[in-house]
Amino acid sequence: MMTAHALSSTPLAQGGHVAGLGMRSAASATDILAAITAACEAAGANVPQITALATSAKKAQATAVRAVAAQLCIPIVALEQEALRASADRCRTTSAASLEATGLPSLAEAAALAGAGLHAKLLAPRVAHGAATAAIATSAAPVAANNSSLPGQHTP
Repeated sequence: MMTAHALSSTPLAQGGHVAGLGMRSAASATDILAAITAACEAAGANVPQITALATSAKKAQATAVRAVAAQLCIPIVALEQEALRASADRCRTTSAASLEATGLPSLAEAAALAGAGLHAKLLAPRVAHGAATAAIATSAAPVAANNSSLPGQHTP
C-alpha cells in the first residue's frame, strides 16, 4: 500500500537531495526535523530540496520518521544492511555509538549515500540534534527508486 510517506516509484530528480537519518529510539519528530534542518544548513541546501528520507529498514518503521516524512510530503527509503554497508566506505565521520549499534561509521551518512544512489555525493558530514543525526547527499544522476542497482532498498 502506498502512502504519503512510502517509497515512491518515480525517479529522484537529477540533483535531488536525500536526507539520511540515524537516531536513538528516543528520537522525536522534532529532533529529526531539527537535525535535517541543521544538516541542510551545513550542506548549503534547504529543507524543500529534500526529495526523500533514507534510513535503515528498522528505523524507517519509527513513528517519528513516518511523521517527518508525512510533514515534508516525501517518501522514506528503507535500506537493508547490505546497501548501507556498501556506502560505509564513503562516510566522512565515525561515531563509536553508530559503530556499536549498527556496525556503520555513521548511519545517517551511509543512508544518505545509499538512498541517493551509486554516484551520490555527501554534501557535508552528519549533524546531530537531540537523539537524531542527519546528513545530506545529492544524486549525481537520475536514480529510480526501484532501480535494481540499489541493493536492499524497499518500501517500508
